[in-house]
Amino acid sequence: MSKEFKLVKVEWEDSRQPIPEWQFLEGFETPDVVKCVTVGFLIRDGKKQKAICQNMGDYKQDMQVSGVITIPSSCISNITTLKESI
Repeated sequence: MSKEFKLVKVEWEDSRQPIPEWQFLEGFETPDVVKCVTVGFLIRDGKKQKAICQNMGDYKQDMQVSGVITIPSSCISNITTLKESI
């Protein structure tokens, strides 16, 4: 396999963890979204989602990846290319 991959920094937003305890609706305050940053290799650049991996094994041979995160494109605020390709 001789495909090349960009090293990228992805800035994106996620939801907060659910609030487990009971609370009165009258006093409920909407929590802010979580600002996230992910750095890794862009292995899928789809219209609806991007997939970034942290690790590559058997590089340029029988490629393996681990530490993969899939982020909905609608949650991404910015993608910065750190290295054009490896």
